[in-house]
Amino acid sequence: MQRAGSLLIVCLLPILGAGLAHAADCEFLTSGSWGPFDTYTGTLDCATPQASDSYIVPSGVTVDVIDDILLAGTPGEQISVKAGGTFRIRALARQSGAGRLVLSMNRQGLVCDSGSTCEFEGAFRRNDDLGPALQSDLDSDVHLEAGAILPCPGWNASASSWESDCAAALQGPSDLPGSTYEVGFHYIDLASTAPTTNAAFATLEVKEILCFYDANRDDPLAPVDDGFCYEIVWVSPDGSHPDDASAMLKIDIRQTNPDRPRNSSYPFSLREVRYSSLAAPTTLGSTIVAVEGNTLLGIRDRERVGMWLRFADPAGNPLDQAYKISRTWNAPPDGMAPIDCPISLADCDIVEIYDPRGFQTVSTLGASIWIDYGHRQGDDFFVVAAVVLTEGDGVQDPTKFRSVTSVGSVRMVGVLADDLSGIRLLESEGAVVKALWLRDTTGGSLGWPGKRQRTDDRRRIKHNV
Repeated sequence: MQRAGSLLIVCLLPILGAGLAHAADCEFLTSGSWGPFDTYTGTLDCATPQASDSYIVPSGVTVDVIDDILLAGTPGEQISVKAGGTFRIRALARQSGAGRLVLSMNRQGLVCDSGSTCEFEGAFRRNDDLGPALQSDLDSDVHLEAGAILPCPGWNASASSWESDCAAALQGPSDLPGSTYEVGFHYIDLASTAPTTNAAFATLEVKEILCFYDANRDDPLAPVDDGFCYEIVWVSPDGSHPDDASAMLKIDIRQTNPDRPRNSSYPFSLREVRYSSLAAPTTLGSTIVAVEGNTLLGIRDRERVGMWLRFADPAGNPLDQAYKISRTWNAPPDGMAPIDCPISLADCDIVEIYDPRGFQTVSTLGASIWIDYGHRQGDDFFVVAAVVLTEGDGVQDPTKFRSVTSVGSVRMVGVLADDLSGIRLLESEGAVVKALWLRDTTGGSLGWPGKRQRTDDRRRIKHNV
């Protein structure tokens, strides 16, 4: 199964930028704080700053970004950090309150020359109330755990409860329909929830980034999605629902900008949660089962390989345990042993799982099933209010954000590179890169001397806790 890619930024190299016209050059003459683009606390040599201008950070000057910088204009170098200059974006320094910071520029918009310093630092949500809600370090104080897994979570107002609603059947005036693009973590009783998760709910925000990781490398039961990140799209309680005893956190499993998807080889139809019912009961120890729907798994065989099959309990709620899918067929292939399918075989999809022990529970005919990403209650994750590096002209270009940096002066921690095609850390053996998410690249890469990591069709995070 393909996994979606994504992007991030740091410093990148200047080739195409030279010679392209800009509206004007604005040079930072003294150190100061910048944000939004037309507000600077130091001295800026520029008549009236415009979003289409180019900006130069010379030697001896430090520019700290404290609010979103949204630039756009003629493709070329839009922010140039010269040798001896320093350019920093730190979420904890945000003027309007700590949180995500966005730097949006045109193509090839950021160039950090050899000898310059470029630092991008997001902030991580703490799991206690002993200090500020955000911190700059990725350590044990940011460890959180998933609640009960709920594919396509919807709010049933009449029952005052969350439930799986992949068909978006909840359409009452106070209901919230589910979506096949969302997975929820339901903390059913906050009073009994581990304090390391409970305290964080007071501060989590939509658009922050949730990343699964292995908090205990000695434990063989690592999160099945270790190393992958998602955008948070819902956090409650937030006053909109009366069920204040519980909490719901939803993530968008598409891992891309839904208004501007980039990776045509991994369309939304392959990323969404699929749901159906059993066409035959499961058998203890068996590894094969038939489910209803001759295109449930996709238009071709094997399209859902690598995803996970999840059954419902007797009450219809998703079970925590899921089974990784090894093979799928839109109909039983020739030569396969007879499959118990009381409806037409042409209307059955066949699923085989990896687990040599087979199914550990018996599910009855007609029981609900979901095909999702296999998350489990208790999976480890952290949440980051990221520095978001992106482009502002709507065109993804493989030459964006290139840089030459020679003395290890690149630092990227808690960064989302969104709608870019890659990162180049040339001659930067000493660069610090942690919690870097490349979101939905189209053939992009993260590279530095001696190593080149392809990121197309993959979702990746770099971290070392």
